[in-house]
Amino acid sequence: MSVLALFGAVKNLLSPKCKSADISTSAFKVSRWTGIVLLIFSILTTSKQFFGEPILCNPTKIPTNMFSAYCFMTGTITQVDGERLEEVPDTHAHHGISSLQNGKMIRHDYYQWVPFILFFQAILFYAPYRAWKMIEGGKLDKLLAKVSSDPLTETPLSEQVQGISKFLAAKPCWYNCFARKMFICELGILLLSVLQMYFLDIILGERFFGLGHDFMSVTYPWEYVRVVEEVFPLVTNCRMNYVGSSGSAIQDSGICILNVNILNQKIFLISWYLQIFLIAFTTVKVLLDIVLILVPGARYIMLRSQAKSLQSHVLSRVNCHGNFGFYTLLTLIAKNVDGAQFEALLLILSDKIAGRNDMHPSSILNMQLNTTKQFEDNFIVKEKQANSPFITRRPRLMSG
Repeated sequence: MSVLALFGAVKNLLSPKCKSADISTSAFKVSRWTGIVLLIFSILTTSKQFFGEPILCNPTKIPTNMFSAYCFMTGTITQVDGERLEEVPDTHAHHGISSLQNGKMIRHDYYQWVPFILFFQAILFYAPYRAWKMIEGGKLDKLLAKVSSDPLTETPLSEQVQGISKFLAAKPCWYNCFARKMFICELGILLLSVLQMYFLDIILGERFFGLGHDFMSVTYPWEYVRVVEEVFPLVTNCRMNYVGSSGSAIQDSGICILNVNILNQKIFLISWYLQIFLIAFTTVKVLLDIVLILVPGARYIMLRSQAKSLQSHVLSRVNCHGNFGFYTLLTLIAKNVDGAQFEALLLILSDKIAGRNDMHPSSILNMQLNTTKQFEDNFIVKEKQANSPFITRRPRLMSG
C-alpha cells in the first residue's frame, strides 16, 4: 500500500471539501489538530512496510511464528530493578531480563491495543469540535450569506452589513444558547483530556503520568533510554506452555525483540506533551471565558483589539447592548469577514442601538474611501514588485 493511500483517510480532515464559516475557537483548533496527529500515529503503528514486524521471538522448541504470535497476544515480561544503571550487570542479559528473580516483574500486554487506543483518543479529541459544529448547525453561515467575501464590490459596505446589523440590533440574545453550549464543549475538551491521562496511566501500568516529567528530569544522557524502556521495552522475555511427546505440559521460553516499541516510545512521549499542553491551554481558555462572562469590561477590551479605528463610545454602546452570547457572535463574525466590513457593522449597529436608522453619510463615505485606498496601495506595491527587479515603496500622502 502506498503512502498516499495509507494517509488518504486524513486528507479530508486536513482540507474539508465543504467550505463553511469558521466557528472554531482556539481551544477547538488545538484539540482538533491533536486528534489528527494521534490518528496519524495510529496509522503508523499498523504500517509494517515502515517498521517491520511488531515482534520477533526466538524460542527453543516451538515454531517461531507460533511463539511470536502467542507472545504478542498474551504479553511479555520484563524485570524492573530498584535503580537505573548505565551498564548491564553480569546477571542481566539485557535491561529487564535477568537470571535472578529479585526485581519487580512487569507484564506488558498492551501492544496489540496501541493502534486502537490512539484511534480512540483521536476520536475523543475530535468529538467536541464535531459536537459544537452539529449544535451550531450553520447558523453563522446563514447570517453571513449576503456578505461579500470581497469588500471591494459595487455594493457599498453599509449595504453589505445592513441586514446583519438590523438583525443584531433587534435580537441581541439570539446566540446566547449557542454560546453556552460552545462553552460546555470547550469545558468538555478539558475534562476529556484529563480523563485520557488517567485512562492511559491505567493501561500502561501506572507509568504514564510521570513519563514526560521523568524524561525531562534525568541527570545523565543514558537515562533517557532507561526511562522510556521501562514503559516500552525493546527486549523482553516470554513463556509458553505446550504438550510434549510424553503427554505432559512443557514450558518453552525465549527472548522477544519488540520492533513496534521503537515507534511507541516516541509516540506516547509526544502524546504526553501534547495532552499536557492541551490541558494547560484549555484551562486558560475556559478561565478567560469565565472572565468574559462575568466582566463586561473584558469584552470591551477584546472588541477594541478587533476594531482599533472605531471610537470608544461606539464600542461601549455595542458592548452594553448584549451579554457574552452577543460578544461570542461578534467574535465569530469578525473571523469570517474583512476588517473594514466588521468595523462598518459595529458602526451601523451602534447607530441602530442609539435609535438612528441610518449612519451619517460622511462616516460611510470615509470608511469606503479608507478601504479603497488600502486595497489600491497593496495592489500598486505588488505590481511594482512584479515588474521591477528592485523593491520600491509607494510614498504615503499626508492627509491634509
